[in-house]
Amino acid sequence: MIRHEGIAYLDSEEIYYHHCHLGQDDEKAFTNKWYKVICILRLDKLPNHKNTYYMPNHKLDRFLRNNPEEVLHIEPVDEKEVAGIIGLYSNSSTASQTGDGID
Repeated sequence: MIRHEGIAYLDSEEIYYHHCHLGQDDEKAFTNKWYKVICILRLDKLPNHKNTYYMPNHKLDRFLRNNPEEVLHIEPVDEKEVAGIIGLYSNSSTASQTGDGID
């Protein structure tokens, strides 16, 4: 696998990166993955909210482009963990923020 490293710039800030060339087998490793995304929703005259979303990788890009919240952290999560969390909320009678809000 060929790997490149460098510095990119965003609003004159240095952003360090590396990238590599992927083969088809490498790409398969990224499919059907779930991610936990932690965001802060800043509200006027109300307390800030920390929201945690769980979503499959095929919704992640659209969520990040369309969500107005400040993203704090993104991490891959085990599908079994997600199933347990979704099960907790689907059996709850209280309103909960789950999923990514994108159909």
